Amino acid sequence: MYIVFRGDPDTLGQAGFNIDSPFGTVGHAYLTIDEIERLALHDNVISIDLPPRVEPTLDRSVPDIRAPAAWGVPPLNPANTGKGRGSICGIIDTGFDVFHGSLRKDNGDTRILFYWDQTFAYDAAGNPVDSNGTALTGDNLPLDETDNVATPLRGVAVAGQQIGIDFDDGQINDALARHPDGKDLPVSLRDDGGSGHGTHVAGTAAGDGSDRDRCTPPFTYQGVAPEADLIVVKMGFSATRLQNPMAAINYIFSKASLVGRPCAIHMSFGSHNAPHNGFSADSIAIDAAVAGTTGRAVIIAASNDREANLHVAEMIPAGTTTRINLVIEGNVTRVSIFGSYDSASALSYRLRLPPPLLPPPAPAPPAVPPARLTQVFNPASVAAQVQTVHGHTFISSARISTPGDPDRHFGFSITRPAPGARNVEAGTWQIELSTAGAISSNVHLWQVAPTPPYGGFRPFGFQPVAPVANPSPQDIARPAEWRRPENWISGTIAQASATQSAIIVAAYDAESVNTPIGSFSSQGPAVPNLTLGLYPTTPPDKPDIAAPGVAIHAPYANQRKPCFLCCECWVKHHTAMQGTSMAAPHVTGVAALMLAQDPALNATDVKRLIQETARAAPLLPGGWPATGLLFGAGNIDAFTCAFRAREGAEARAGGGGAPIPPSAFVMAPQPVRHPWEEFDDRFRSWERLFGKRPAWQLCAFLISTHFDEVKRLIDTNRRVAAVWQRHGGPLLVRRIVLGEEDADPPLPERIGHRPVQALIDRLVAILERYGGGTLKADVARYRAFVRRLPGLKLADIDTALVDEVPS
Repeated sequence: MYIVFRGDPDTLGQAGFNIDSPFGTVGHAYLTIDEIERLALHDNVISIDLPPRVEPTLDRSVPDIRAPAAWGVPPLNPANTGKGRGSICGIIDTGFDVFHGSLRKDNGDTRILFYWDQTFAYDAAGNPVDSNGTALTGDNLPLDETDNVATPLRGVAVAGQQIGIDFDDGQINDALARHPDGKDLPVSLRDDGGSGHGTHVAGTAAGDGSDRDRCTPPFTYQGVAPEADLIVVKMGFSATRLQNPMAAINYIFSKASLVGRPCAIHMSFGSHNAPHNGFSADSIAIDAAVAGTTGRAVIIAASNDREANLHVAEMIPAGTTTRINLVIEGNVTRVSIFGSYDSASALSYRLRLPPPLLPPPAPAPPAVPPARLTQVFNPASVAAQVQTVHGHTFISSARISTPGDPDRHFGFSITRPAPGARNVEAGTWQIELSTAGAISSNVHLWQVAPTPPYGGFRPFGFQPVAPVANPSPQDIARPAEWRRPENWISGTIAQASATQSAIIVAAYDAESVNTPIGSFSSQGPAVPNLTLGLYPTTPPDKPDIAAPGVAIHAPYANQRKPCFLCCECWVKHHTAMQGTSMAAPHVTGVAALMLAQDPALNATDVKRLIQETARAAPLLPGGWPATGLLFGAGNIDAFTCAFRAREGAEARAGGGGAPIPPSAFVMAPQPVRHPWEEFDDRFRSWERLFGKRPAWQLCAFLISTHFDEVKRLIDTNRRVAAVWQRHGGPLLVRRIVLGEEDADPPLPERIGHRPVQALIDRLVAILERYGGGTLKADVARYRAFVRRLPGLKLADIDTALVDEVPS
């Protein structure tokens, strides 16, 4: 069972419950029905639920994009394969668990050619330090492959860089040999944090699925390009860790060139603190990295901000003022906003603080408190404008536009000066945007800090001052005061997602009918040249393509614990995540398959072929935006991409070296949610399904009585474990726990090619041999009834009970 609780998990242990809680206030345990009922009464328990129903895993999302069919397209170069051999997937992320089986070869060697940990630096004495110059100690102390402390002489083999440490495949193999159980690997060679984001992403793009989880056959959870090699960069995503995306891109492409392979780079991070028109520093660097080259592509996640209240897009008529609410929650130490506007208008703005708290009511009505306003700020001023007033410090300054950028940009921040209150005053602020002269202003604002929450609606961030007359139908479930105009939902892609040369990926749900867009998946387009309008791009240019990204099970990092029932390993080796970060590596894998077919493709070719071959996106409800704003060209088709790349390679090999001819293209849409959000809902479903059937009551009794003993025998008795494994016990458990909610028959007749009755026969026989007295007695009494259950319909179960169980 999954348990969500408050407070210290030890209080549950003291009450007699063994809760494994590696994720803070979420834990899991194996409980009898009586224990569930007792645990539900505990004051600290918020909810209890079964593990979720089957969700899209790599064995489902990868076939959805037709990658297995693409694997059957043989490249012209016999050294390459349809599974990506001959190409490289470059991944820039939180780190990578080099011990995970999906990132290793059959002989145990790593599949990672080069690995750079750029999260730390060195002080003058050569000691590893964080971004504040504080010495790293304990488990954070970076070591090399010999378990010696990293030094500048060994640590940095990256030209022009003075941070971190990098490893080649030989050095990674040396580290694995020193730590054969995977424990205490150098921190550089592990994934940071609890989520294992980088390992999940790498496994989706190029994991070979060879980890033996003892629950599913090897190679079940293969990534899209399971024979591609990997070059990876670990970046710091916490406040004291270093990161340099541009250097990471250069590192990967340089190393790929060194070994003479084409390479597709995956990036699933971004921000809103830079122009969203393709002229940010990141966008410029990416464009430069692929310009004039072949065998290179960059794939970027669109971001997960469509549900967040982080974006405003308004046309301010000449000579008028438009007000926007900015609702700030408590415990926020800094608010930061980035803005862009057209270069022709004269924009200014000021901030209105929340009304002060009034004193207690007096006999006479109190006077209306005076408005608390800042000065008027000029967003075109390069010199910083600083004002400390009403207990806050406000800083505004223009951001210099790069050459070719047609728009103007600015930023402002709100903090509290020391000494005094540390947090920005909570409440409803207002931003007053004014335009002088005869030209209207086209303005976009993005909230940079605090970072908006991921997944679902929360009443903080930008808010219309008055209810919107024609809100987006996407917001129909929101409170009326929080429904946004469609213009505010558009343009929520991250700044790097406006990169023209990159392939920007949205996320759809491969398991739902008609593959709807993920609720979080950010909406385009990019916003270049605001002089031409709020959204001058026609047709929408970003995102470029969509791929599966909702509740994707893929490799889970840093898991070294023993397994329950020889089946829990599937859960421990794979985890569900969702986001455009999960969609983008699917496309990265497809790009690697294409480059293995034709290394002469350039970035423009790769993107064009991906868009030209896309499957049609589903129709959207009335009133929703154009499909291209959410899905780009549609849903990716790995097979047709690989086939078209092979055709291009054949055309080049046939003489003339002509480029692939373009074809007509017409642009055609954090926390996983499950059907049962509360235990009561699941329990009512059980009651509705089984009612008060005597057979169900008997099954519940047998499970609660003998579960712990059977589990112990499977875990400790090799003969019992062998029977359990050979006859599909782990697969049966997974089918029952994660299967259909209204399965009838409840117990399937077969799991794959294995008859469930054969498992029952052999398991009952071995339990009768090794079980305790009570277990042996119940085996003898109920054997015939249990044998009848596989394939038996609900309506017939009670009849079987009467027929087979002696009175």
